Amino acid sequence: MTTERGNAQVKIVARSSAPGIVREGKGWRVFVRVRVPGTKTGSKLLSMRFKRSATLTEMKQWREAQRVKAREQAGPAPDPGTFAADIERYLKQVAAMPTITWRRRDLEAWREAWGDLARSEITRDMIRGQLQAWRAFGPVVRYVPRKKEWRKLQKPLSASACNHRRTALLHLWNVLDGDGAANPVREVPPFEEPAAAPRARDIGFLEAAIARMRNSKDRARAGVLLWTGIRGNSELGKMTAEHVKLSAAECHVPTGKGGKRFRFVPLNAKGIAAWEAFAAAKAWGEYNKNLLRKSFQRACRAEARARDPENKTPERVRPYDLRHSVATAYLRAGADLADVQDLLGHTTPRMTRRYAPLQRAKLVSAAKALET
Repeated sequence: MTTERGNAQVKIVARSSAPGIVREGKGWRVFVRVRVPGTKTGSKLLSMRFKRSATLTEMKQWREAQRVKAREQAGPAPDPGTFAADIERYLKQVAAMPTITWRRRDLEAWREAWGDLARSEITRDMIRGQLQAWRAFGPVVRYVPRKKEWRKLQKPLSASACNHRRTALLHLWNVLDGDGAANPVREVPPFEEPAAAPRARDIGFLEAAIARMRNSKDRARAGVLLWTGIRGNSELGKMTAEHVKLSAAECHVPTGKGGKRFRFVPLNAKGIAAWEAFAAAKAWGEYNKNLLRKSFQRACRAEARARDPENKTPERVRPYDLRHSVATAYLRAGADLADVQDLLGHTTPRMTRRYAPLQRAKLVSAAKALET
């Protein structure tokens, strides 16, 4: 047992020179992050509660034991000079990337293919052959949150998924060697992707479906997504009350895309009401997008069946369709394509132009106006 004075000393040391050790109740909580290859984030945060009488040395020893255990389970570190080691070096350099989770996932597929080779041994033909094999045979890799593991499904990858893996490899070469260096990935053309069909839904239908959602926080989140068109966790999850100015009927969205720090989004009366419901539900912060998706899709099916009892298999609606829907609604209301691009935070007009084919009525009206 340590004395009260000894406890005070431990408390001071833990706060000043031992990050990851915090006071909790009548004891201490010690945190340590360890590397876990093959998981969604590539790491895992562990914690352990210690009695108040525990010494700083005991807590540090526990942390080091967890690191050793994790290293043993993960296996030996990649050999220096191998492609696997280059992937680790690259991931450390781009750790602040908003899409780092998915970049890690894409590079894990390349690591499985050639992790033991030197990167200089990887050729253009090898890259093309591997992409063609994924496009023809797969497997598709999906993360299962409930089991906290990746699952492989033996079916062909989509052109978009293959292109994402190609982009990850291309960026790795550019970051490690520089944009002007030789890069075999540049010599491999991306797959041609089919034009994405707009998935805009009737706003009235979406409002009614959202009203059916049982969880108040998810209902509030879906309402904000509908009336602002912002993205999910990458943007809505980072919003705070300071970003929303209801008196000025606007909000400023923190974003990691497009090279902008904030994006201006105007609010109509329903947008203001959506943010008020959001604040009342205390829905700030990141959320479980899978639970939101299931709740939203369940509500959409119920609303579709209520409107058409004969429809036994309603079309699947995704939360991301809320974004498509508000973009299409703005264009139908006469907004300029460039303005909608800024509203959605698209980096290129091509991404916004997918909504333009739905606006044929405006073109017809303009053609008739030329007759006068």
